[in-house]
Amino acid sequence: MLQSVIVYGFLTIFMMIFSNISAKFQERNVKFLFQVEIFFLIMAFAIICGLRYDVGVDYFSYLGSYDDIAKYNDSKSVKFEIGFKSMMQILAAFEAHFFWFFFITSLVQIYFITKAFETEKRVLSYLSFVLMTGGIYFTLMNEIRQGIVVCIFLFATRFILERNLIKYLLCFLLSYTIHKSALIFIPIYFIFRIDRDFFKSTKIQLIALFMAVVLSSFNVWTYWLSYIEKIIVFAGYDNRYGSIAERMAVFEHEYSKGARYYFPVLINIIIILYSRRMKSYFEPKKFRLFYNIYFIGALTTFLFYNNTLMQRPVRFFTFFQLIMTSYLFLYLWKNKQRNKYNFLTFIFLVMLHLVIFYAFVASDHHTMYKFFWEK
Repeated sequence: MLQSVIVYGFLTIFMMIFSNISAKFQERNVKFLFQVEIFFLIMAFAIICGLRYDVGVDYFSYLGSYDDIAKYNDSKSVKFEIGFKSMMQILAAFEAHFFWFFFITSLVQIYFITKAFETEKRVLSYLSFVLMTGGIYFTLMNEIRQGIVVCIFLFATRFILERNLIKYLLCFLLSYTIHKSALIFIPIYFIFRIDRDFFKSTKIQLIALFMAVVLSSFNVWTYWLSYIEKIIVFAGYDNRYGSIAERMAVFEHEYSKGARYYFPVLINIIIILYSRRMKSYFEPKKFRLFYNIYFIGALTTFLFYNNTLMQRPVRFFTFFQLIMTSYLFLYLWKNKQRNKYNFLTFIFLVMLHLVIFYAFVASDHHTMYKFFWEK
């Protein structure tokens, strides 16, 4: 436990320091040919992630697949998309230690996150804190392929704002070679290219969030699946696909609802309460897009809390909890002198995230940090 706190704490502080330096350079219009501070941030994240062992539920699955290729030259048994699999084969051809596999995958994730905010580096310091303490870090370490794709999607949102379909499709094609969930890029582009604030009413948002939290105690999607299954039977495909309800039940879990559940509820409530002020404070077009994506994620986080399979398709939305919380931290800090409650809310949010972080690490569910030589 102590080692985990030290390593994660060191990485968080290191990333915050260098992102803050980068923001100061940007504010003073100091430009370098090579952004060394961002380089150090990216390298610190990638090195710590590369040195890890058994961090992320699917860690051993990825390690086993890499070993199949590197040690046994068995690439046929590895059922990954061509881009991701090719990267593994290239590393294996050089007889690279598995450190390099986890190093590169993490480097790609953090690169696209930082690249998405290259014109708003003041967000990065808070984003570093939320990333490491809000649980998103462990999601990225688990869902490695989809994590990469989600980070590319975050970067690609700039092309939605610019309505640059060609560049957006290039990001989609790259992502599709890594994880097929990238297919969601297509509908997202055409839905959110409309510059509209879909969630204006604070009251309606709070009611919707409350309903999502209540419904999270019930398997409402299982009720819908019964109707989908009837359609499949009617169409004559039941022999091919079998019982969808039974297949989905495999991914159903009754997760205990402690700090990792209720504290994000509080954080979402605070975000909603501050949403109007943030929409006025930050660049409107970009923030509206992020907020629209975020709020869908906020609802689906709780609706599909107990089913890991249903969580995967909506990861592109739930990931924006990280983004919106970072904006909230920035807003509260920049406006702490205007209203004393802003500063108190800032401190309250810090405390919530520290407790969430402790809950994740203490759960010891592939979250305790170990170096690979400690295996």
